[in-house]
Amino acid sequence: MGNYCDIAEKVQLLDDEALQRRFLNLWAEMERRYHDSPGVAFELLNEVRDVPAEKWNDLADRAICAIRAVNPGRWIVVGSTCWNSPARLKDLKVWDDPRVVYTFHMYHPHEFTHQRGVLNAGTLAYNRAMPYPTRDVERYRDYHRFHGRANPYPGVEAIDRDFLRDFMRGARDFIAVHPGKILWNGEFGTIRHADPASRLAYMRDVIAICREWGIPYCVWNYLSTPNDGNRFSLVDDDTRKLLIPVFSDPGDNLSGKIAATHQVEAADTFCGGRRTVFRFLGHEAWVVELDAPRADRPWVWCMEWPYAFQKRVGVPDLIRGGYHYATLRPPIPGGMTDAFAADCAAFQKYLHEDLGLAPKARLIGMSWGGFCSVRYASLYPENVAAIYLDAPLLDFSTLAKWEADTERHAYFGKGADYVGADDPFQPVNRVEPLVKAGIPVLLVYGGADVVVPPAANCERFAARFKEAGGRIEVVARGFYGHHPHGLDLDETDTILSFFK
Repeated sequence: MGNYCDIAEKVQLLDDEALQRRFLNLWAEMERRYHDSPGVAFELLNEVRDVPAEKWNDLADRAICAIRAVNPGRWIVVGSTCWNSPARLKDLKVWDDPRVVYTFHMYHPHEFTHQRGVLNAGTLAYNRAMPYPTRDVERYRDYHRFHGRANPYPGVEAIDRDFLRDFMRGARDFIAVHPGKILWNGEFGTIRHADPASRLAYMRDVIAICREWGIPYCVWNYLSTPNDGNRFSLVDDDTRKLLIPVFSDPGDNLSGKIAATHQVEAADTFCGGRRTVFRFLGHEAWVVELDAPRADRPWVWCMEWPYAFQKRVGVPDLIRGGYHYATLRPPIPGGMTDAFAADCAAFQKYLHEDLGLAPKARLIGMSWGGFCSVRYASLYPENVAAIYLDAPLLDFSTLAKWEADTERHAYFGKGADYVGADDPFQPVNRVEPLVKAGIPVLLVYGGADVVVPPAANCERFAARFKEAGGRIEVVARGFYGHHPHGLDLDETDTILSFFK
């Protein structure tokens, strides 16, 4: 049981002795009424405004003394000033009383948790969707510029779990200074105007931080009133069904499982699915999940350029057809060394064993992604069901710009004068493991490609693959160059049929 005061009045509670006496009499009456109900706790004042801490400490002390005079065992909750800010916990008085609980609230950043809220003029006037997590910090800065404020996020590179942890450090410091006291995150939550994936990611991160520091927590709120302009509820007002089903059972969704063990960097939509971007072994990883996936949980792994030529390579159709979509970004484009291939194998094991996706992947390899696809499949053929190669680079020494590519010289340990024609490192020379494993290949390339010369790459690979007895379908696109990848939109059934 608590009370709330957040309306500016000419006469303020903490400045007026008569109001303070009424406040103390109110709690005395509450104690009289609920004296025989030990399960009721009293929260003295919810979200005290940004006032001098000594004024609130003095009034809270008087209220605690008044309650203790008639009930030494009542649980009492006391929060910090500035709307229960964790940063103000350091200024809150600490009592020699084991039944006083200290509390803070967590709605930072406010422009995310209260976005488009009609009861707040600032968020309503700005009226833009705010994602979480995100590296688009400029959008958050723009919110404050819109309201004529200084940049509150100098040096911030991402709005993510580490950002929240930094804001909540006052709670961690309070625990360190007062290890015998109970600190409670009494409120946190997200408005229903935020997209579901962002709501989930934010709440998972706050919960993870609280659990890391041993802080009990409580979500605001379960159910809103129908006319509540700041609706934070988790359930539908009428049906009482959860608005975001994963809140009830995080084990039934991929984003919840990922957030439980990995640092989520973004949550959004992608080609009709829900995308979670996170870190895996230090690499950027994506997983796109579906509302109604197929029972066998098939998935497509785009080895490089996962955001490029989506429609031409059939990604939206594959997602609509029940395929999950994933990627693990290499240190540099095409960086499929043996070490990174081992990280890829660990990623695939995680997708299968922890997230429940099918044991084998269907690979998409465009340009350098083709280099990655064939090298990975040759090192881990048991992990691959099929490969769609599109203008794949299969011998990087044939690139016109190879001699000047000092970054890759250093990365691969191959000099400017390197020739890969017979080097088993090059994918063009690694067809045997794929053929032996029965991995089918769809090869699409442009006959006029001057970036990846067909004769030294696609055509040489296809000839070797056929000679070894492998199953390969070749689509030579006449006078097409290296771009665009994929097929015309009325021809993408070729890709869909191949993967099926």
